[in-house]
Amino acid sequence: MKRFSVLILAATLLLAVSGLVMAVEKNGSFNVTINVPGFVYVKAPADLVLNIEKPEDEVRAFSPFVVSANTNFSVVIESKGFGDNNVLNELISYNIYGANNLLPVGGTYTQNGVPAGTYRGNFEVVVKPFINTDDWTTIGAGEYRDTITFTISAN
Repeated sequence: MKRFSVLILAATLLLAVSGLVMAVEKNGSFNVTINVPGFVYVKAPADLVLNIEKPEDEVRAFSPFVVSANTNFSVVIESKGFGDNNVLNELISYNIYGANNLLPVGGTYTQNGVPAGTYRGNFEVVVKPFINTDDWTTIGAGEYRDTITFTISAN
């Protein structure tokens, strides 16, 4: 009888261990979701200072920029202008990629739906020769400032 009890105990232990082994071999699955928002990176142009040395010369200056985005984006570029001096405001033009008069002084440029990617270029300031205007002497000696504001937003 003792042998029979040991045999039953051994069989019970074998069934218990095999049940545990079957529980360890169960398969399952789960999902991994990664949400990536729209990102826009901007390296804006640096300040530009132009010195007019001769009223008969055209003066140019440029500053590089980089815009990178992983989504479509919109661009708004605004110029405040050089105050009430209309002669000076008309002699200045702002260009990007060499497109003439892209941004009028005191105006706004808007581009919607720009495709994702990296865009490198130059923001250029062109000052036409003063002497070609009707009365360049109305531009008094001094320092004139315009503020250019870039607003770039992911769509």
